[in-house]
Amino acid sequence: MSATAYSRIESMGVCLPTGVQTTPQLAATIRGNGGVDIEKITGIAERRVYNPEPAAGEDSFGLALSAARDALYSSRHTAADLDIVISASITRFKDGGRLTFEPSFAVMLARELGARSAVHFDVSNACAGMMTGVYLLDRMIRAGAVRRGMVVSGEQATRVAQTAAREIADSYDPQFASLSVGDSAAAVVLDASTDAADRIHYIELMTCSEYSHLCIGMPSDCTPGIALYTDNRSMHKPDRLRLWPRYHADFLAKIGRTFA
Repeated sequence: MSATAYSRIESMGVCLPTGVQTTPQLAATIRGNGGVDIEKITGIAERRVYNPEPAAGEDSFGLALSAARDALYSSRHTAADLDIVISASITRFKDGGRLTFEPSFAVMLARELGARSAVHFDVSNACAGMMTGVYLLDRMIRAGAVRRGMVVSGEQATRVAQTAAREIADSYDPQFASLSVGDSAAAVVLDASTDAADRIHYIELMTCSEYSHLCIGMPSDCTPGIALYTDNRSMHKPDRLRLWPRYHADFLAKIGRTFA
């Protein structure tokens, strides 16, 4: 593969649970809602919600597996063609409600799909996990280390919404952002690009670890379960909001372009 190689997104797959919960339905379960219009604040009318029955296969792993199969269904590649499988799930629930770290989701997905010879590993980078996986696979294809691969993520995130509904006190509660999440999965297959009109031209990721404490997933401080604590006020302060325009302006300057 030449030094000017590029990758492309060859196919995409998704999986949405069958269950739907409207925002008014969620609001009705919140003890400390106080009449706050959650739909008006978040702009979210409804979200997909997993079926808790293990047989439904709608835990993190089951959703990821369905999305991966959907991506392969629309791909010209088979699972056996994949050189690598990267899992980027934040939530790692399998067999209904069991939290799983080993073996990795990636190896279990590769086995289930039939990608027996694929390299496999998990990445953990919170909300940026899927793009981190795509970034890594893009670079591996461009370096000639692999020819094609898959990045997949399955999220059973409404568990934090359920915790928030039990514990939230008001709209300024640090768990309020948890009311915006739903459950779903996505997968992409990447391979080498041979067409300048069909390729990934660039991916840039920015790390601002000094702000990492503003959004933390952890065991609940009050009741059994997982929770997400977000300092929305601090996240929207001017110094935070200036980060992306400043970073992107620097990038555009490097390639001789401007915002205009």
